[in-house]
Amino acid sequence: MFDNAMQIYKEMIRDADGGSAGKSRHPETRRRQCKAMADVFKKARPPQLADVDSFIAAQARETPIPVYPPDGDSPMSTLVYMNGGGYRPESPSCHDTGVANLAAAAGVHVFAVHYRRPSENPCPAAIDNGYPPAIIHIAELDPLFDEGMIYHERLRDAGCLSTLLVADKLLRSPLRAVPASAEARAAADALYGTIRRTLG
Repeated sequence: MFDNAMQIYKEMIRDADGGSAGKSRHPETRRRQCKAMADVFKKARPPQLADVDSFIAAQARETPIPVYPPDGDSPMSTLVYMNGGGYRPESPSCHDTGVANLAAAAGVHVFAVHYRRPSENPCPAAIDNGYPPAIIHIAELDPLFDEGMIYHERLRDAGCLSTLLVADKLLRSPLRAVPASAEARAAADALYGTIRRTLG
């Protein structure tokens, strides 16, 4: 079972994420709910991070890319962050605080690449935007825990370098819970350390 801070966090995001009405099945309404949920614990970016937005140009479309570059002129490793959300409701803006903290704490240059979402872009459009090698960070109590494990194994079976980190006793999106929970902060610190060692 998760700690009391995580229980409070769960209740706060549930209220923002549709409340008693529940999660909408309409894509635009669901995206607004996800954004409201993320805004519950949204914080200003750490002062050492610049605020940069970019994009990748492709035929008849552009892929938005928020960029999180730490200050300094020394060379640093680069991390491509792919947000969760089942390739449907969420976006990089829903994960801004967690990704900003990751960039600052791990000392890496982070590109938070968006992807093409259904229903506007039918499957497998989103999957075609994936990037190996990977660090798979999943929460033990995430409803998509099994899918995360399978994804990790399939990457490895395909010859990709994939590192698996499991955030024990935590709910989905543990990086978003960092302001609320010591256990989430510990899981985040483990992720930051793994990134530093992997990309070092």
